[in-house]
Amino acid sequence: VMETGAVLVLDSDTSNYKGLSWTEKGDGLAVLKGTEDTTYEDKLHSVLGFTDLSSSHFTKALYDPRKDTCFPSGMTISPNRKPEWSEDLSAILFGIHEPKKKEGKGGKKGSGSDTTKKVDDGEKDKPDLVIWHYKDSRLQSQQQVEESRDKDFSYLCTYRVKEKAFFRLADDSVR
Repeated sequence: VMETGAVLVLDSDTSNYKGLSWTEKGDGLAVLKGTEDTTYEDKLHSVLGFTDLSSSHFTKALYDPRKDTCFPSGMTISPNRKPEWSEDLSAILFGIHEPKKKEGKGGKKGSGSDTTKKVDDGEKDKPDLVIWHYKDSRLQSQQQVEESRDKDFSYLCTYRVKEKAFFRLADDSVR
């Protein structure tokens, strides 16, 4: 609390907190809260929002998609987009995406089969070849430039705090 200089704990957990964002006026704070999941490569996130930070009785809003039956199956909150409060502090905006599942024992990762192969002298002189398919909507050079943006793609969504309702903004996506 700024008037008294007291330090308040907003949330305490063993989770990872990421993507902290303040409102322009400084009256709201939003953050992603990530927890480990053995099924997925990345952490699964929920959204935390705080308002009324000038008093010792702040307001906390938590949206956990795992507890919402309306949340699209096979999707999770994206760690690649910071959550944001709406201007009137009635909703929190964030991105959702499809999480990457961990590969099993037969998968490419962790199998170790490719690491023991010896490289022939002939393999060192492989040509650098770029293949483009005529049905690609973007040229290969454009795909290379936009690769990281494509990996971070997410659908823009909102969580209405007072109604405790999740909405996906169908036509608006974020790259």
